[in-house]
Amino acid sequence: MTRLSQYSEAFWGPDFTSTAGFEVLAQRMKDGRHMCKEFEEYLKQRYEMENKYFKDLLKLERNMKTKEDVGVLEKSWNKLKQEVEKMVQIHQDAAANFQKQMEDVKKFNEAQTVKKKAAEENLKKYQSNKNSQYSRCMNNHKNYKDKCREKDTASENYSVLRSSVTVQAKELEKASKAKTKADDDAAKAETAYKSSLDTLESARDLWEKEMQASCNMFQSLDHDRIKFLRENLWISLNIDSQVAVEVDDCSESVRHVLEHCSMENDICTFIGKHQTGTERPAPIVFDNYYSNTDTLGRRAAQAQRSGGQRTQPARSNGVTMSDQEDLYATLRSPDALTVASSDKILIISRPYTAQTPFELTVEVGQKVHFIRRMTNGLQVRLDESNKCGIIPSSCVEL
Repeated sequence: MTRLSQYSEAFWGPDFTSTAGFEVLAQRMKDGRHMCKEFEEYLKQRYEMENKYFKDLLKLERNMKTKEDVGVLEKSWNKLKQEVEKMVQIHQDAAANFQKQMEDVKKFNEAQTVKKKAAEENLKKYQSNKNSQYSRCMNNHKNYKDKCREKDTASENYSVLRSSVTVQAKELEKASKAKTKADDDAAKAETAYKSSLDTLESARDLWEKEMQASCNMFQSLDHDRIKFLRENLWISLNIDSQVAVEVDDCSESVRHVLEHCSMENDICTFIGKHQTGTERPAPIVFDNYYSNTDTLGRRAAQAQRSGGQRTQPARSNGVTMSDQEDLYATLRSPDALTVASSDKILIISRPYTAQTPFELTVEVGQKVHFIRRMTNGLQVRLDESNKCGIIPSSCVEL
C-alpha cells in the first residue's frame, strides 16, 4: 500500500457534501495550537521556578557570611560562597532564557492561529456555497423529474382522447392545451436543472481548488509547527543540561579545595595561630588561718626574748623609724620576710593590678595583713575586705 505524504491527497471523500476531511484537518490544527499553548505554559512555569529559585539562592548567598576560620576548611567555605554567587547568575540566566522561549512560542502560536483561521474561514465560505448550490440543484432535479412525469401523463391522456371516437372537440382541445403546458414546464425544469448543474459544478470546482490550497496551507502550518516545537524543545533541554553542567562545575571547584582539607593540619594551624600557653595553673591548697597566726605569734615571742628590754625611739604608726629602715632593707631581700612578719601589718608603697584570679589589686597607702611568703610574691589579706591573694614583694613596706 502506497504511503501518502500530502494532506491534499488524503482528506477527500465520495460524499458530495461531506466535510469529514476538513473537520479532521481542522481538529489537527486545533490540537497543534493546544500543544503550543501547553508548551508555552511549561516554559512560563519553568521561568517562574528558575526566577524564584535564583532569588532564593541570592538571599541564601547574602546570608552566607565569610568565615574567619583557619586552614583549608575556611578556604572551602569561602570558595562555596563564591560558587553560590555563580549559581545565582546561572539560574538567573536560565530564567531569562525560558522567558524568551515562552515569548517566542507565544508569537509563533499567534501567527499560526491567524493563518489557520483565514484558511478555515475561506474554505468554509466555498464549502457553504457548494452545499447551497447542491441543495438548489437537487431541488431543480426533483422538479425536473416531476415535470417530466406530468408531461408524460398529459401526452398519454391526449393520445387516449385523440384515438377515442366518442370524444368531444372541447375535451380534446383541453387535453391538447394541458399537453402543451406540460411540455413547456418540463422544458423549463430541464433548463433550470441543467443551469443549476453548471452552477454547482462551478461551485464544486472552486471548493475543490480551495480545499487543495487549504490542505497545502494546513500541511505547511503543521510542518512549521513540528519543526518549531522540535527545535524549541531541544533548546529548553539544552538550557537544563547547561545549568546542570555549570552547577556541577561550581560544586567540583569546591570539591577541589576540600580535597586538600586535613583535620590534623587545620587543628595544628589553629593551635599555632591562637595558642595561649602550655603551663597549667597550680592547685590551690588549704590555708589554715590559725596555724599561720600561731606561727607568727611564736616567732614574735622568740624575737622579744632574744632582744630584751630596749629603749624605743619615736614610732610612726606603731613602728620605730629604725625598724622601718631595717624593714625596707629586709623586704628587698627575699629571705628577710621572717624578720618583718612579727608585726603582720604591711603598707603598700607601689600600686599593683592583679593579672590572675589568684592575685590582688592594691593601691599606695593601703594596709594589708601578711600571711606567708610564696615563690612568686607575698600572700596577704586586705585589711578592709579580708580578701586573700598574692602581690609582688616589692609593693609593700612595714
